Amino acid sequence: MVQADRAAWCAVGLAAASIFCMGGVIFGIASLYPVLYYERALELSSCGSDDTCAARSDDKCCTDQQLQYTLMSSIALFVADGAMLLYGEIADRLGPRTCYGIGAGLAWLGMVLLAVGARVGNDACWYIATFALGASGPGVFMGCLMLGEKYPQLHGVISAVAASMWDASALVLMLFNGAYFATASDGERPAFGLDGIALSWLCLTVPLGVLTWKVLPSLAEVEQLRGEGGSAAEETDTRSLTGFADDAAVLAATAISPISTSITIDATAAALAAAAIAAGVTVVAAATTITVASAATLALSGITTTTTVAGSTKASAVLAASRRRCHTGGSGDAHFNRDDLRRRPERLGRRRANRPQRHPRG
Repeated sequence: MVQADRAAWCAVGLAAASIFCMGGVIFGIASLYPVLYYERALELSSCGSDDTCAARSDDKCCTDQQLQYTLMSSIALFVADGAMLLYGEIADRLGPRTCYGIGAGLAWLGMVLLAVGARVGNDACWYIATFALGASGPGVFMGCLMLGEKYPQLHGVISAVAASMWDASALVLMLFNGAYFATASDGERPAFGLDGIALSWLCLTVPLGVLTWKVLPSLAEVEQLRGEGGSAAEETDTRSLTGFADDAAVLAATAISPISTSITIDATAAALAAAAIAAGVTVVAAATTITVASAATLALSGITTTTTVAGSTKASAVLAASRRRCHTGGSGDAHFNRDDLRRRPERLGRRRANRPQRHPRG
């Protein structure tokens, strides 16, 4: 048991680390702007070869460059929000492992393209890199979130941790910023540039992603776990139906048992019992589940029982009504027992002895 709990918490830790490293990274893209400006990303296509952009700077070279950054960021953020629906369908149809694998693969692709863009300076690399980072986050998040299917006892913890790490992952690109300018000098590219930072982060996230992928449940496991949950619910329903069938059997056995030929069952009581069996109305009271059919059974079998129903006047009323429906032949008693049956011949004998004799006419 302790080992199982330890494995569950290790899986939660891996999922949290994966979401932090690859989840909502794109939401911190504003922290990457100074790095991109220093790397002269999208500079030639926006500002041309103007002499004012000759020196490297952590600020924009021209307004067109800033507008291109805004367009690039808007596309990436739109994809990050819109892809959530697609990843939800993938997780339900193909399983959390496939969902997580697609997201992690796109995150690794984004890091590779950041490194290539820093080396080559191709505008397409920057656009595709930010697009991949935006599209990767929801897949990682949704895949890790479905870890709750495997560990339902930690479902609340997993949801809370996943949401927290999703928001905190915006700090990743701020870490990139700090590492980049830690070795940068005025006007010169740092020794540990964006390409080195991106590849280092890739080396961290690849083994982390593989380990997280292994602890996530497969589609077959998810279907099995959901099937077991459905079987448990069906078993509960079957038990309740079995108990109800037992009440019906007792009622039928009592009705046909030859307790006394003088016992008569009112037609209304029989109809009430039959309707109760057909409807299966269940009344829960004082941690005890009784049925209307059970109440009718107690009354028809002639068992005098004191039933305490806390907060349920309906069950008491039905029980009382059922008892009034069952009576002995002409005695008018609300209930009967075996002593009443044994004393009945004595009563009949006394009545016959006290009856006046009729003499035949001569």
